[in-house]
Amino acid sequence: MAKLLQLRGGTTSQHSSFTGAVREVTVDTDKDVLVVHDGSTAGGFPAHRDLKGSDIASADPLVITAGSNYYIVTGTTGFNDMTVAANHHFFLEFAGALVMTHVGGALDLPSGAAITTAAGDVGEFFATAANVVTCVSYTKASGKPVKTDFANADISASAAIDQSKLAGLDATPDTDHTANGPQTSTLLAGY
Repeated sequence: MAKLLQLRGGTTSQHSSFTGAVREVTVDTDKDVLVVHDGSTAGGFPAHRDLKGSDIASADPLVITAGSNYYIVTGTTGFNDMTVAANHHFFLEFAGALVMTHVGGALDLPSGAAITTAAGDVGEFFATAANVVTCVSYTKASGKPVKTDFANADISASAAIDQSKLAGLDATPDTDHTANGPQTSTLLAGY
């Protein structure tokens, strides 16, 4: 005969005010996710579950709905902020080109620079507070970096080439500046 394990459960709203026993596991019946309790935190700790949300039409602000953590952004309207609940960890996949603009304290992007998206790019975001979002990683479908500092890259490459050319030279100062041997100069008064 098969064994059955059935856990207590309730809606998301019911869980928000429920403080379970230490190591108690319940089921959030709205989200179909397990919730682990510690005996003191109301609402417990929902287990991570990857859920694809509805596609999001690009807009400013970009509205991120609760209950999912993976969304596809459609459209070409750029944005510089998001409407999202605090502590929401989510991923955005972009269906096309748009510009996300860095605004410190609202939408923090890598390197503090705007990002032009392309089809297949994926960003990982975390809302540190309501409507305050940090992009914690961004992967371009092309495999290219989000931002390249070409000026510094060229300087570094040139310095490495110059150092490699100098590596085999004798570092002893050259005092023989003419074919006739060392020269000395005398300062003339009045000049």
